[in-house]
Amino acid sequence: MRNGGAALVLAASIILGGGLAMAQGLPGFGGSSSNGGGAASPLGQMIGNQAGALVDKALPDVSGLALPNTTGLLGYCLKNQLLKQSGASTLLGQLSGRNDVQTSNGFRLGEQGRIETANGAVYSLDGLKDSLKSKMCDMVFDHAKSLM
Repeated sequence: MRNGGAALVLAASIILGGGLAMAQGLPGFGGSSSNGGGAASPLGQMIGNQAGALVDKALPDVSGLALPNTTGLLGYCLKNQLLKQSGASTLLGQLSGRNDVQTSNGFRLGEQGRIETANGAVYSLDGLKDSLKSKMCDMVFDHAKSLM
């Protein structure tokens, strides 16, 4: 349990500190492997599994995002090629055409890759690795479909 706790603390500090990309260059953290065989070290495997679960819990919940912020985020995701789902462009056009969506501050934040939660907290996608940005964009796309 001691190693598991250390792994969670390390994973949390990497994620919350915006250093996820830096960890990719460390032995046992994906990106490169120092053992020559291409397989992650035991530490990398342990942290990878636990960090994945932590990342899922650390990402903001998008299910309650307002229509303007969701629409702006959808545009951000498409512009940055982070979303490959069929129909995303059509959905963006439909949502953008609704009253006052494009004039909203939430829309502008979304276009900048910023998530504005129901309680007013703002999270930026800028510091995330592209794979996490894509995961967030998938969640935004699912939420956008539910707003139709």
